[in-house]
Amino acid sequence: MARNGNQTVSVRELALEAMLSIIEKEENASVVIKETLVKYQYLPKEDRAFFKRLTQGTLEHLLELDYLINQVSKTKVKKMKPVIRNILRLGAYQLKYMDAVPDRAACNEAVNLAVKKGFSGLRGFVNGVMRSLARGFLDGSVALMEPDSKSLDWLSIRYSMPMWLCERCTRQYGIEMTETFFQSFLAESYTTLHISQSKIKVDAYEKLLLEAKKNSPYLSGLQVKKAAYLAEQAVRIKGYDLLEDLPGYEEGMFWVQDESSMLAVAAACIKPGQTVVDVCAAPGGKSLLACEYAGKNGLVHSFDVSEAKVERLNENKERMNFLMMTPKVRDARRAVPHEELACADVVIADVPCSGLGVIGKKADIRYKIKPESIRSLITLQREILSNAMTYVKPGGILLFSTCTINKEENEANVEWILKQGGFSLQPDQVCYLTKLGFLPEPWQEEQMKKGYLTLIPGINDCDGFFFACFRRE
Repeated sequence: MARNGNQTVSVRELALEAMLSIIEKEENASVVIKETLVKYQYLPKEDRAFFKRLTQGTLEHLLELDYLINQVSKTKVKKMKPVIRNILRLGAYQLKYMDAVPDRAACNEAVNLAVKKGFSGLRGFVNGVMRSLARGFLDGSVALMEPDSKSLDWLSIRYSMPMWLCERCTRQYGIEMTETFFQSFLAESYTTLHISQSKIKVDAYEKLLLEAKKNSPYLSGLQVKKAAYLAEQAVRIKGYDLLEDLPGYEEGMFWVQDESSMLAVAAACIKPGQTVVDVCAAPGGKSLLACEYAGKNGLVHSFDVSEAKVERLNENKERMNFLMMTPKVRDARRAVPHEELACADVVIADVPCSGLGVIGKKADIRYKIKPESIRSLITLQREILSNAMTYVKPGGILLFSTCTINKEENEANVEWILKQGGFSLQPDQVCYLTKLGFLPEPWQEEQMKKGYLTLIPGINDCDGFFFACFRRE
């Protein structure tokens, strides 16, 4: 508990409200968590860290927690009232994964929360389920099924992945590789910062971070390590609340961009003075890196579909002081204006996708994406790619990318692009990444020789990602 004037704020209640927004109302988890941290930034850092871990951890283990609760409850999770099932999920996560929380405290707080939310009549039910879980975890009577490398049921519950997704991933990658990347999604993730080379070098910025850790109460838990790839351009961090707390934020010393995305843009081989079009640019990492490569004499057109997304692009442009960047609202499905046909040396088409490669950072994706929505996404992707291709000059480059590992959105779209005619894959550009220190697996080496690359979490130390480079003939 923490106080704000005369108001008492329960961190567990904040986590419950976040869960109701994310799971029941299907709001974006990253947005909900960030907005809560901003609204309650006066809370002690221990309380903010507790809220963040409890919410994110419960999301990551949701199906597993439901499976465990169902072992001790006559009323199954799906039939419970939304408030009650999410109170129990949060409580079960504390019992199983938060050793610093005494079982008694987790049980009592769950009951108190049910009463506070107007469910006094169910206090006995909540108390009974929580205490049964606590006893069951202690004596082993409540547990997951035995590991079975051939069982998709086990895979689904152990890694909290919907069954349809287990089926699709094992069909495309085999059960061993699927478990490898599912397992990686449960590991605590770092945020990668791309350091603006014109403002400060990576080593110097690392020193700033460590100095800030000593002096700022908001950054006392900060952890810093070298980037997995392109370490001369980036650094990894975790243990912070808000990017705005980091040194150099206002001065434009960095932007957030995973190494997987950096590798994709590096493969496009953007040269100083070139014109780049980024057709689905928000939140802006690829456009910003394109600005660095194109330099002050280059031009980077950054388009996205909504005012809100373009406002975010403009904020990043102004913070970084990248005058060569021109954000504009434009629907990537609409035909390209005649005067802009064949205008770009490089076109970046990072199309909307299922996001299955970034589940480790966005745990709620797995519960929201459905097979039918993937089919709709593929249609949208091809509409966008059709237009994106028309921006490319003869001899220019089309960089197609997604943050998914689903082959239907990746390799199948590569084949689709080739069938449209006028574009050919460029293996040399993708193989250029080995000169930057990227060491591919043998199967990735074969992909790169064709002109594309799939990055797999748990195999590659980065987000799941796919990209292909094409040249317009």
